[in-house]
Amino acid sequence: MPKYKFKKISIKFSQSILLLVFFILITTLLLMQGNLMVNQQIENYKEKQKQEIALRDRIANLDKLQKDYQEISNDVEYINQLLPNQDEAINIISRIEAMAKDNKVDLSTKFESEISGHKITARFTVSGYTENVMSFINNLSNHRNILVTIKAIKISDSGNIKDNVKAEILTEVYFD
Repeated sequence: MPKYKFKKISIKFSQSILLLVFFILITTLLLMQGNLMVNQQIENYKEKQKQEIALRDRIANLDKLQKDYQEISNDVEYINQLLPNQDEAINIISRIEAMAKDNKVDLSTKFESEISGHKITARFTVSGYTENVMSFINNLSNHRNILVTIKAIKISDSGNIKDNVKAEILTEVYFD
């Protein structure tokens, strides 16, 4: 069998210290990099936990939101039944004129109206016996088929006939 010869490598003490320091530095750098990666993974995990908690809260509130939506949707259906549609909005003025006639009050010819969006703002004057004018105002504000908000009323003595009054009325009539 052949004999193998190995060369002796001699390392000086200063070189061995240098190699030891080098290995310690490399090991330290590798540990620091590993530690940074672990810290980054921990931060990612914490962020995902926060997102999960937020999603769980939203899911927990979903039932409440669905219930609220159902209640609102029922209210919307009811309000839409009260509100006249756009075709009926054109007839609102003639309905108010008919209501005035039914309540035996005179509706002045100074009927001003402005249509914007889903609302008609109307300003008009009625006159007649006090009871009839009050009945007209009550019927107007409580009408079954027209959603009316009376914004202002100015009642004054008409001066012509005893027990006659004049009412200037500002209303908003809503439609869908």
